[in-house]
Amino acid sequence: RSLDIQFRLLREDMLAPIRRAARALATCAREGAVAEHAQRWTWNPMVPAEEGGGSIRFVTLRRCEVGRLAPNIYQSALCFEVLFDHPRPAQGAHFWSDHSKYLQRDSLVAIVLDPARTEMVFCKVVGNGVEVQRAPGDAGGGQIEQQQPPTGKSNNAKKNKKKGGKKALANGDTKAEAAGAAPAGAARRVRCSVLVEMVAPSELQLLMRRMVQQHGDEAHEALLLQVPGHFLISYETALRALQAKTLPPFVERIVPGEHFSGANVPLPAFVNDTTHFDLRCLLREPRGAVDRTVRDLLAAVPLDSYEQLRALLTSPAVAPHLRMDGTQAEGFAAALTRELCLIQGPPGTGKTYVGVEIARALAANSAPRSSGAWSATRGAVMPPNERNAKPALFPMLCICFTNHALDQFLEDLLDSGVFQLDHVVRVGGRSKSERLEPCMLRSMARHRRSGKERYEFKMLQQKASELSDELERLVDTLNNASRPSFRFGTAMQQFLEEYYPEELADIRSGGQGEGWAVAGNFAAQVEAWIAAGEPGGQGHVNQDGGEAGSAVGVKEKENENAALWAEMEEDFVKEMQERLPRAAAAYDGVCAEVRDVNMGAEVRVATEARLIGITTT
Repeated sequence: RSLDIQFRLLREDMLAPIRRAARALATCAREGAVAEHAQRWTWNPMVPAEEGGGSIRFVTLRRCEVGRLAPNIYQSALCFEVLFDHPRPAQGAHFWSDHSKYLQRDSLVAIVLDPARTEMVFCKVVGNGVEVQRAPGDAGGGQIEQQQPPTGKSNNAKKNKKKGGKKALANGDTKAEAAGAAPAGAARRVRCSVLVEMVAPSELQLLMRRMVQQHGDEAHEALLLQVPGHFLISYETALRALQAKTLPPFVERIVPGEHFSGANVPLPAFVNDTTHFDLRCLLREPRGAVDRTVRDLLAAVPLDSYEQLRALLTSPAVAPHLRMDGTQAEGFAAALTRELCLIQGPPGTGKTYVGVEIARALAANSAPRSSGAWSATRGAVMPPNERNAKPALFPMLCICFTNHALDQFLEDLLDSGVFQLDHVVRVGGRSKSERLEPCMLRSMARHRRSGKERYEFKMLQQKASELSDELERLVDTLNNASRPSFRFGTAMQQFLEEYYPEELADIRSGGQGEGWAVAGNFAAQVEAWIAAGEPGGQGHVNQDGGEAGSAVGVKEKENENAALWAEMEEDFVKEMQERLPRAAAAYDGVCAEVRDVNMGAEVRVATEARLIGITTT
């Protein structure tokens, strides 16, 4: 019950900001404020008291359209490009570098299909940034980089900002632009794009319907909505862990029952009544410079009692020779004698330093890889059976909340000499430490694949490429359902050959029967067939070269063919919409197989490591 409550509270924390923004946007839409402020992209409306009150800040990007599908073999088939209008066209790509908080990777966004009814599809940003491009109708194409006109007020504006006066307008923007109006210097409509991934695959059909309807539907344009600084990845990992059938580690300690108190936390799994650690590695001076009595006290220390270990480390005889002060020594003693330990304190009090010393003691007292402990347990923790025998403690797992904290802690362990670089594995791809690049798990596993795994991976890549092409064809066909293109015509002919072969033959002959063919491409054949030989319509050419007789151009025949074509086109679109989820599911199956292949090599690399570093996400 406690875990269920935590799950619901955490999920509400994730959804509440974007839900409040969507409801505020719906209120503005019903009141006509969206149309009234057509060029506005930043919002800060008041929220009704029944929804929590206060205000909610969010951004909306106009004329949102679903572009090309961009399936990623390491992520999902449901990655696609979203196009939208640039909120500050004159600033081009510089705008996004100046506003880096918008559309960051892993941001939770929503494609609002109908603002008034809060109909939306949730996505997360998976691209590495926003790309700026010209609108399809613009000549020249490519990225726009417009220079701002010089203004004599820019320096004064900066001075006013420093003095606490009126807010400076960056890059010479006018007051109208700062208020949300379109920049006066924007000569062209500029489009931007960002890669996103659907959060809920079940919403794919809703998105597909939007793709069919979006062209030419200016009255109901979609919006891209984001609450700045709201990231899905901050919640997703914890929510999925709470949803799992297996309970999280240490759940009995984190969510204690009525018979549990903090005073009876059990010993760690590697400690029993015969476990003794050599803690001479904690001495500040070299062993030869320390009194023999002190070295003997630390040579074989039992770990079955927190009080005894704390008393030893804080005693007047031992404490002056350690690299830790009294409170740090108490935290160290708690970590080695309890299954779960919380060490907390203000910044600068040495929490990270104590973590390094804990890792130092564990590394110094772990059994070597070649010992019987490792061969018998395949690296699992094994309590010693005799005095001074060492348990198998590798690999250790270091988990941090942020990538920066993880990089810093791993570098501290390397600097202190606890681990060598080839003993460390860093999980994740967002490390900014050049020093840790050689120990990134993905790159290390890539070189550790067996011949069979390399072959399987190559075959999976080929299969994923074929499915990706199929997905691209389906999405492009749906995108062009209301504005037929060459690819649409090709796919339509293939569909008619399978489901409407007689009607297709009739279309190609212009309704004249076998032996006749309409000159021109498929679109011209359809037009001529609908017209059914009406005077002034497309002529008919006999395959033997003769001129066809005049067809009876009755309006009833034309209407009948037009209705039949509309019916076949509707069936075609439905068939494409049904094929797309199946193709996406097949691609996701390949992604799962790729993860399994990679997992084999990654597990081998990780189990051979002494230290594994990873973030909570």
